[in-house]
Amino acid sequence: MSEFSFELKPGESIGDRIVRCCHEALDAGPMGQNDRHDFYRDFIACEQEESDEAAEALTGVRTSCAMFVRAVRHWCGAPPTGKYLPGTGMFTSMGKVGYNHPSFVACTGDNSPNPGDYFFICPDDPNKGHTGIFLAQHSDDESVWDTAEGGGGDGTLCRIRERKITGKKFEDDDRTLRGWFDCTQVGLPESPAETQ
Repeated sequence: MSEFSFELKPGESIGDRIVRCCHEALDAGPMGQNDRHDFYRDFIACEQEESDEAAEALTGVRTSCAMFVRAVRHWCGAPPTGKYLPGTGMFTSMGKVGYNHPSFVACTGDNSPNPGDYFFICPDDPNKGHTGIFLAQHSDDESVWDTAEGGGGDGTLCRIRERKITGKKFEDDDRTLRGWFDCTQVGLPESPAETQ
C-alpha cells in the first residue's frame, strides 16, 4: 500500500488543492532519498511505475525539483504521464509548459504569483533552472515567500522553505526569477462541485 494518498475536496480551488497537497506531503518534514525514504518513493512514483524496483530507482534521481512539481500535479488530478524517464526536460515534467505557454506569467519585479503557481528561476542558461511551488506570501512582509521545493541537500531533498525576494531574485540564490505558471491554466481539473 502506498504511503501517500490524496483526495480532491468538493469546492476547493485548484490553488488551494496544490497548497494542501504540498503541506500534506511536507509538514512532517523534508523527504528525499535519505529522509522519509519510503514516503518519498511513493510520492514521486505517482502510482505509475511498472515495478517496486522502478519506483525505488527514482529515489536516486539527483535533480528532483521538476519531479516534485510533476508529482504534485499528479496527486492534484493531472492526466497520467506514465513512468518517469530520467533526463526528461524540466518544462515537460512540469506539464509541457514553457515561456510561450498560456499559463506563463513573466516576473516584472512588481508582481507576485498566486498560491499553487509554480515558479521558475534560472541564470541566462535555462538548463540550469530550478522550479518550486509558491505557497504563500507573509502578511507582515510581502517580500517573504513560503515555497515547496525539491532538489536541495543531496539533490533529492524536498521541503518547505521560507525565501526572501527582492525584485527578481531570492536573497539566497543568484538565479533570476523569470516568472511562474498559473496553476489554473496548466491542465488540472476543477474540484468536484459541493453537494447540497
